[in-house]
Amino acid sequence: MENIAILTAGGIGSRTTQIIPKQFISIYDKPIILYTMEAFQKNPEITSIVVVCLNGWEKYLQTYANQYNITKLKKIVIGGSSNYESILAGISAVKEFAKDDDIVMIHDGNRPLISDSIITNNIRTAKEFGNAITYIPTTEVVFMHNGQNDKPTLLDRDKLIRTQTPHTAKLGFMIEVYERAEKENLNDKAAFCSVLSSLGYTIHFVEGNALNFKITFKEDIKIFKGLVSLGDKDNDLQWFIWKWNKCFLQR
Repeated sequence: MENIAILTAGGIGSRTTQIIPKQFISIYDKPIILYTMEAFQKNPEITSIVVVCLNGWEKYLQTYANQYNITKLKKIVIGGSSNYESILAGISAVKEFAKDDDIVMIHDGNRPLISDSIITNNIRTAKEFGNAITYIPTTEVVFMHNGQNDKPTLLDRDKLIRTQTPHTAKLGFMIEVYERAEKENLNDKAAFCSVLSSLGYTIHFVEGNALNFKITFKEDIKIFKGLVSLGDKDNDLQWFIWKWNKCFLQR
């Protein structure tokens, strides 16, 4: 059985206000997407990697993959005009070599600090229940804005969670879900979890952690660079993630 990672790296990253797409911004001479690829390369349970790439950057990505010995890289495919279309492009690429019972993980290419435990727990949960969606608890006070600044609705944060990626499922089930989504015109949904919810499927959650954040804004790049510098002291970023989880996130 294969465990396949689809890494979405097809966006332009406009919210970082950088000229270079955020997934290709270099941190210590290595683009962010390569850090993400290395996390899956080093995980012993992952057998193949498919990257959905921004058009025009695929040769650049392949060059870096060769340089950093990303041997699990199976395919690079061009992304679509939306995250939904890019996910479909990744699934289509996986269908060419995988079987219905193989596990597929959809992960943001700009979430480079994913831990081995998140990957492993996603695989185990998807094998047992059919799907797995990564989440973290909501710790802030949350309001729903009603268009009236003086009367927002206070929400119960104990009942709220925030999703991360990976979103994981068996390939056959994932194909079934997106075929239904196409028939019901749900192509405005940006994430697999949104499609699952809209179609009424039961969702099985796997706890993530704060380090598995999505690099979206300029400030996120600075935070990631600082964390990489701490990991580089031991020449192993995954070691640093493990140490952080052990010392801070599991207290």
